[in-house]
Amino acid sequence: MTRVSYITCTRNRREELTRTILTLDALHKDAPNDAEFVIADNASDKPITDWLPDTGMTVRVVRLDTNKAAAARNDAAETAKHDWLVMLDDDSAPKGLGHLQAIARAGERTAAIMADITLPDGSRERGGLPEVLVGCGAAVRRSAYLDVGGYDPSFHFAAEEPDLCAKLISAGWHLEFDPWFRVLHHKTPANRDLNRMLRLLTRNQGVIIERTTPDADRRFLRNDHIRRCHWIAAKESALEGFAQGLAEFRAMRSGIDRRPMTQAHFDRFVGLHHAREAMRYAMETHPFDTACLSHEGKHAWAVRRAIEETGATIIDSPLHADRLVVATLSPGPMLDALAELHSVGMGYRTIAPWTKAPSILGFEADAFPLMPSLLSRPNAPATKDAAPAPTRIRA
Repeated sequence: MTRVSYITCTRNRREELTRTILTLDALHKDAPNDAEFVIADNASDKPITDWLPDTGMTVRVVRLDTNKAAAARNDAAETAKHDWLVMLDDDSAPKGLGHLQAIARAGERTAAIMADITLPDGSRERGGLPEVLVGCGAAVRRSAYLDVGGYDPSFHFAAEEPDLCAKLISAGWHLEFDPWFRVLHHKTPANRDLNRMLRLLTRNQGVIIERTTPDADRRFLRNDHIRRCHWIAAKESALEGFAQGLAEFRAMRSGIDRRPMTQAHFDRFVGLHHAREAMRYAMETHPFDTACLSHEGKHAWAVRRAIEETGATIIDSPLHADRLVVATLSPGPMLDALAELHSVGMGYRTIAPWTKAPSILGFEADAFPLMPSLLSRPNAPATKDAAPAPTRIRA
């Protein structure tokens, strides 16, 4: 059986980490495989070695003198003894051992395998892209991770995953999604400062855009990023953090080292390649003239561009459009939106901007038939005239 090193970083979150340790220990009791859990302790007030629970699983702690935030995973990865690192947050854990089979199936040029991450209410985790992982549920090849330098310490946290994935893609690696790899993220609010998060997200994602985006799209993506962060900040009452992050980004922008990706790598990184592939397939199999965007969210611009490149016209009326197109490239919200539209009888008109999405839902229905996201709604309308209005910016 595939051997893995589970990796996380933590600071002053005893309850969350204890639950994760005990969950991993229970998973491996009936399937021992020399798995280990390597924890980077970000200078907790009380060292976690003082209270670790007894387990049959190897648990090792890398005690740090300062809080390195997400980059503490680099220290844990350096000491890991297995070839694959299963990245978790201190409040997330796999639902089973499907990730071991997913890793065993990985191709030689696969650097990372992304999980299907759900929250306690049954919805999926927001964030990520078809080739951008979410750090609370992904398996990463240790050699690839270390070769590209792991997480950027200057980011602290927020947008460290896109930065890592941009480096992996530029180095010739691929990232995959495997629905057998299932993770539950409790997403507890302790130590989560929304103003701080918005400050770092605005600054760090801006740095990634300036560093990696080809010249043709750089100004557009910069403006789209600022607009999106402002919307999130207003929604989360974190406008002060947004303003600070924007000021920091603008102050450092001229000094950012430009390392633009090739166009092909960039298109994969932002999801545009996947949206084009999905729209092309949809047009070849069931041609359409008009489309309405539904559940607009992360990188809706790429979905819009892919539709327009087919020659179809985007209209605002879901009642009169030939097709409804889920307009987010974040896998979790995309899958939830697709399931929702299927549950109200609109699946036959709906296109997901990722060719894997329908097969993932089909797989889930067969393998996990009681998943809440696929339970049909009672008395759901099934006619075109009853089509739901498009939802704006959900993820």
